[in-house]
Amino acid sequence: MSFANRHNKGGIDWEIDTKDFPFATREACYKKDHEAVYTLRGIYINTKGKFGDHPVAITDTMFIDFPDYMTDEVKEILKTAEDIEDIKAGKVGFVIQEFTDKNFGKLCYGISWKDL
Repeated sequence: MSFANRHNKGGIDWEIDTKDFPFATREACYKKDHEAVYTLRGIYINTKGKFGDHPVAITDTMFIDFPDYMTDEVKEILKTAEDIEDIKAGKVGFVIQEFTDKNFGKLCYGISWKDL
């Protein structure tokens, strides 16, 4: 592969029309259906948030903000051709889990990956 092909990556075309997709919080999704398994249709890093970079998932019907602590993991996913192929093939899902932060005692919502 040439230098240009290796480094002129641009964005990933997830091949899904997200034009009318709303944004949803993990908390709202969890409260609506805490047992839901979401199919991951795409994922990207939002670089324009007021609290820094963080990942955003694309599902069948909406965008869901992912936790900030997953930013580095998602950046690695976006560099891995096999991971991108699995997402495009509908093989990757996730669930939202509720937990209490040990340091602050605050209720939080995390993500666990699921193989579909």
